[in-house]
Amino acid sequence: MNMLLMTFRPGMDPEAVSKREIAGIRRRLIVSIICTVPLFYLGLARGFHWPLPAWMAGERGAVALALTQFLLLLPVLVVNRSIFSSGFRSLARLRANMDALVALGAGAATVYGVWGIYAIGAGLGQGDARLVDYGLGCVYFESAGMILTLITLGKLFEAMARGRTTNALSSLYRMAPKKATKLVDGKEVEVDASAVAVGDTLAVKAGQAVPVDGVVLSGEGSVDESAITGESMPVEKRPGSEVTGSTVLDDGYFTMRAMRVGKDTTLSGIIRLVEEAQLSQAPAQRLADRVSAIFIPAMIGVAVVALVVWLLLGAGLSFALTRAISVLIITCPCALGLATPTAIMVATGMGAKQGILVKSGAALEGAGRVGVVAMDKTGTITTGTPEVSGVAVAPGADERELWAVALALEGESDHPLARAVVAAGKERAAGVAELQVTGLSSVPGGGLKAMVAGGADAGTAAGAAADASDGAAAGGADAGAGAGAGAVCLIGNARLMGQEGVDVSPLAEAVTGFAKDAKTVDYLALGGRLLGALAFSDTVRPTSAEAVREIRAMGAKTVMITGDAKTTADAVAAEVGIDEAIADVLPAGKEAEIRKLQWNGNVPAEVAASSDDDGSASADAKPMAMGGMKMESTGDTGAKAMPGMDMGASGGMAAMGSMDA
Repeated sequence: MNMLLMTFRPGMDPEAVSKREIAGIRRRLIVSIICTVPLFYLGLARGFHWPLPAWMAGERGAVALALTQFLLLLPVLVVNRSIFSSGFRSLARLRANMDALVALGAGAATVYGVWGIYAIGAGLGQGDARLVDYGLGCVYFESAGMILTLITLGKLFEAMARGRTTNALSSLYRMAPKKATKLVDGKEVEVDASAVAVGDTLAVKAGQAVPVDGVVLSGEGSVDESAITGESMPVEKRPGSEVTGSTVLDDGYFTMRAMRVGKDTTLSGIIRLVEEAQLSQAPAQRLADRVSAIFIPAMIGVAVVALVVWLLLGAGLSFALTRAISVLIITCPCALGLATPTAIMVATGMGAKQGILVKSGAALEGAGRVGVVAMDKTGTITTGTPEVSGVAVAPGADERELWAVALALEGESDHPLARAVVAAGKERAAGVAELQVTGLSSVPGGGLKAMVAGGADAGTAAGAAADASDGAAAGGADAGAGAGAGAVCLIGNARLMGQEGVDVSPLAEAVTGFAKDAKTVDYLALGGRLLGALAFSDTVRPTSAEAVREIRAMGAKTVMITGDAKTTADAVAAEVGIDEAIADVLPAGKEAEIRKLQWNGNVPAEVAASSDDDGSASADAKPMAMGGMKMESTGDTGAKAMPGMDMGASGGMAAMGSMDA
C-alpha cells in the first residue's frame, strides 16, 4: 500500500498543507460516492431484477443502460487518475505497488466494458439477442467504480490519521520563538531568532521564551520546560546550567551563550522526528508492500495463464479475456488497502485526541509488545498544582516565625510550590512582619537558601506581630536568640537540611504522618535551628487509577519514578495501583532508572563504567516527552527492550483515562 507523502517546505504551514491534502481527497471521495451509488445500482439491477426506467429496460434499453454506467464511471476515473499514474509508473519501474493492481483491475474492467458496449450495438444492429446479452455480461463498470471508491476511502483515512499528528507538528513550529534579545557591546538589541549564531550572548527576561539552546552565563531564574520535557514544575537555572530553546522563563533574568541554533536545536530535532513519523510506515505496511511486490506480478501472471489456457482449450477470445479480467478484478486486495490505514487512523486519531503523539508507525505497532510503562508523578499521575495542606512546628519554635521565613524565601518566586506557600501564608499568617533576606539562591534538588538582612533579630521580627496575650511574641523573641542578621535561612527537603547540618528528627513523627497521606514535605530552618515543616498535597488526577488499571490489564508492569520521598511515593503508588515506585531520584538520574528497566536491572559493565557522575547512562539516545505524559516504555526481554513505544506524549495522566491511546 502506498503511503501518502506530504512534503513541507520552509515557510509552509504543515497544518495548512495537510488540510489541503485532506480536502482534495475528500472531494475525490464525494465525487466517487455520488457517481458510484447509482452506478452500483444499475450494474446489479438486471441480475437482481431491480426496477429500471423503461428506456433502460429490456433488450432495446441495453445500450442506454451500458452507456449510462460508462458516463457515471468517467468522473470516478478522472478524479482518481493519480491511482492510475502511480500504479502504471510502478509497473514501468518493475516495482509494482498496490495502486498497480487497482489500476490494472479497474482499467481492464473499463476497457472490457467499452468492448461490451460495442458488442451490444452490434447485436442490436444484427438483431442478435444473444450478442446483446453477451455484451451486457461484459460490462463491469460498477466493479471499477467500487474498487476506486474504496481505495480512495482508505487514502482519506490515512491522510486524516497523519493530519492529526500534523496539527501537533504545526503547533511545534509555532512554539519556536520569533525574536531574541542579543547583547551587543553591552546593549540589548532585538533580532530575529533565526539570525542568532553560535556564540552570541543573549538576554532572557521573565515571561520570555528562550530563543535557542545554550548555557546560562549570569543571573538565574525558574524555567518552565514542560513543552519540551513534560516536567510540570519549573526548573531553577543558574550560571552553567543548560537551557533549551522554546522553554519559558517564569521569573528571574539571565544572560546566556547560544550553543545550538537553527536545525540543531532540541525543538528542531523534535520537529524532525514528527516529520519523519509523517512519512514512516508501520512494519505491517512494509509487509503489505513486500507482499504486493510478489502478489501483484503473480496475479498478473495468473490472469495471463487463464487467458492462454482457455484459448488452448478452444474457448473464444471473448470468453478467455473475460476470465483473465475476472482474475484481475477479483484478486484486487481492497481489504488490504483499507485495513492498515483504517487501523492506523483509529489508533493515532484517538491518541492525538487525547494529546498523545506517536513517533512512528513502528512505535505504534511495537506498543502492543510493551512490557513496562514508567511514568513521573508530578503533573502526570497528579495535577501538578500543589497546595499547602499541613504545618508542623518544631519544638521551641513559633509558627509565625516559620511563616516569616517561608514568605521571605518564596515571596518573589513564581514556582508552583512558592505560589502555594504565598497563598497559604496570606490566609494563615496575615499579620506576620516582613523578614528581609539577601543572597537568595536555589540549591538544585534541594530548595532555597538565603541570609537574613538588616540588624533586627529574626525571631523578634517574626514574633513581633504575634498577639502578646497568647505568648507568641515572647516565644518568637526567645526562639530568635542568636539568629540575627547574617543568619542562614533555609526551605527545602531533608537532603538540603542534612547538607546544612540541621537536625530534622524532632519532626519525624509528623513528617511520617504527612508521607502516609502522600504529602510532600519541605523543612524550614533559621540559623541552623529547625523551625518546622510545610506539607504539600498534589491532587491525584481522577483518571489516573483507571488509566493504571487499563495499562496493567494489557499485561504491562507500571513503574513510577519520582524525586519525592519513599513514603510519599509509596502512598501515591498504592492509591492509583502502581506496581513499583522508585523514589528519591533526581531529574538527572531518571534516565538511568529507565535504562535499568530496559536492561531488567542488568546494566552492562561497559555502560556502568561510562555512566555520568549522577548515575545516568551516557548513551546518546534519551527518552523524549512532550507535555505532561513523559511516558517511557520497555519491552519484556533484555536488550530487546523498547521495541517500539518511543512515544512522545502531551496532556498528563488524564490523557490515558480510558487508555484510548
